[in-house]
Amino acid sequence: AGATSYTFGRQIDYGTNFEVKIVTQPEHMNCDFNGANPGGSAGYTVSISVPVVCRRNTYSVGGRFTGLPVKTPAVGATAAVPNTITLLNGTAGGTAILSSPLDNSGAADFAFSIPVADGQSYGVTIDPTTVPAGLSCTVKNGTGFVTTTAITNIAVDCVKQ
Repeated sequence: AGATSYTFGRQIDYGTNFEVKIVTQPEHMNCDFNGANPGGSAGYTVSISVPVVCRRNTYSVGGRFTGLPVKTPAVGATAAVPNTITLLNGTAGGTAILSSPLDNSGAADFAFSIPVADGQSYGVTIDPTTVPAGLSCTVKNGTGFVTTTAITNIAVDCVKQ
């Protein structure tokens, strides 16, 4: 933990084949060789360098919205015009644009554009300048911590005022 280098306890002789393997991934992370070759044959140099890069796992944050009607319903050959609302993840960054389904059901699933790192908090709010006139919208389950799984239980409910 926290190491920036590693050394194996045994030297190998010139010409000996080697292969470095990641046997167990650290909790909440994924490590790989970032395109570097983890094997080869010991050569003329005193040391062999096999870089390992570890990244914290990330998961999507989202849920479902309801009550967001289209701005203008479809008429004949003219397509419906959706309403949109912007959600902000003020803790972890990113936005989600909620766009009313053109079938005027007012409900659909959503996810933020930026996944959130395992162990990081999220805090979802509505950009009030994007709420269509005549609607009042609230967020339920909008705060918490990401822990080893995607967040899918955020609810955005809109009602007519």
